[in-house]
Amino acid sequence: MLMQQEGDDISAAFMEHRQLKREVTCALKLAKLLEPYVEGREEEFAKFAESKAAELSASAFGQALLLVISGVYLAKADQFLGFQNMKELGMRGHVASWQQKAHIANTRVRAARSMFRAFMASRQAAKDEGFEPSDAGAAHVLRETASKPKRNKAAKPAANAFEAAAAVVEAAGAAAAGEGPPYS
Repeated sequence: MLMQQEGDDISAAFMEHRQLKREVTCALKLAKLLEPYVEGREEEFAKFAESKAAELSASAFGQALLLVISGVYLAKADQFLGFQNMKELGMRGHVASWQQKAHIANTRVRAARSMFRAFMASRQAAKDEGFEPSDAGAAHVLRETASKPKRNKAAKPAANAFEAAAAVVEAAGAAAAGEGPPYS
């Protein structure tokens, strides 16, 4: 049974069911949004799309989000159209695919550099506050020194930011590569 009782662990089957439900819901909403265009009412669809884009661009991260979305659609269109061209044996599609993979790799490298700089800055801040990194584990857990027993409450979240940012970058990279949905 897929229903979860209070206190039960969430099973893999239940999570798969929820994910499938989210995907179907998104597909149905997208089909409803695209209905005017499919039915030939292109002007109505264009007005609706422009109003949604204007609404989204006014939000805090809307412009950046629209830029990313448009880049993904452009890359996927280049791949699709490139693979359709049999005169060139689909080479443009392969080139577009390689360019997308190179872009994803470059984005991950830039994010890793930024995370490393932030992590090193947090370690330096922790040392300045009297903490020293322990050699146990990749996260370099900060521990108190004997000279300064008082702990700065900002040091631990800063150290944990490295692990959290790595997880976010990995999820975003997987979504951009088409390995999973970017949102749940």
